[in-house]
Amino acid sequence: MNIKVLVYDNELGYYQMLRESIKDGVDFILHSIKSNLKEYDAIVFFLSSAIEAIDLAKLHRDDMPFVLAANNGHNFVQYRDNTCIVNLAQTRDEIIYEFKILFSELLKLRKTEKAL
Repeated sequence: MNIKVLVYDNELGYYQMLRESIKDGVDFILHSIKSNLKEYDAIVFFLSSAIEAIDLAKLHRDDMPFVLAANNGHNFVQYRDNTCIVNLAQTRDEIIYEFKILFSELLKLRKTEKAL
């Protein structure tokens, strides 16, 4: 069974990149006002302007994996609790690689939970 990932991306470019690059085991659904957060296994939030921080606060949840993708000045993925920060200042290939690793780990975790 695929994991369902809610994607917040007002510019749509990163959403398209994820859909085209990562197809195995992950269903990406674009955020809308009607999105019910309980239906998803993870959230990816692409922060492109400061005004979106309001939406970020509304969508962040402590009970599900949350990926914040922004130009944060770091060249590595940062983790804190269930939140991960991906730097968008990297190349497209590096960003895709990091997301593939993240979703691979989520899929492994889900399979482990199902086995229990």
